[in-house]
Amino acid sequence: MIHFLFFGAVFLLDLLLMTLLPIDFSSMRFVFIPSTMFIFMIYCARTYSFKKSMLLALGLGFLYDLQLFQQMFELTLVYVTVMLVAKQWSNHLSESMFETITLALVTLFLKEWLLFVGLRLTQVTEWHFFDWMAYRVFPTLLLATLLSVFVYGWYTMYDQIMLDITSKIRRSEKLRWYQHK
Repeated sequence: MIHFLFFGAVFLLDLLLMTLLPIDFSSMRFVFIPSTMFIFMIYCARTYSFKKSMLLALGLGFLYDLQLFQQMFELTLVYVTVMLVAKQWSNHLSESMFETITLALVTLFLKEWLLFVGLRLTQVTEWHFFDWMAYRVFPTLLLATLLSVFVYGWYTMYDQIMLDITSKIRRSEKLRWYQHK
């Protein structure tokens, strides 16, 4: 239940940011894509198992495909691909705040790059690579740097609550395994 509460709060933050900063597809000005849910997903995937991480990426990618009315399974494939890279890379990182935020920002860049490649291959967009980087990726990464610190605070609170719940469940167990060695 606590999972839904935290993921729902971050999802509502994404929706609020999408409403306050609407996307301009005319490429006449900078575009900010709020990715707080994506960043939170990457943070949580570090502690999840491989299977749970892939299912989370699949579900959230599908949710955003339905929400943004893009080509079906476009973001789903991008999210799952990025999650594969993030899980492999996160195995070699420590739990420091700097490395966690760097992981989120690099995977956000990878998500945007894969999305651009997919849109160019399917001929959905006519944007050139440097226009995409200048008008979409740069503002997204710049503001996501600030948001990732906020989301990291949410993640540490979420992680601490999950650890408290787990330890409470373990303390209530009748058989104490550490006594039977």
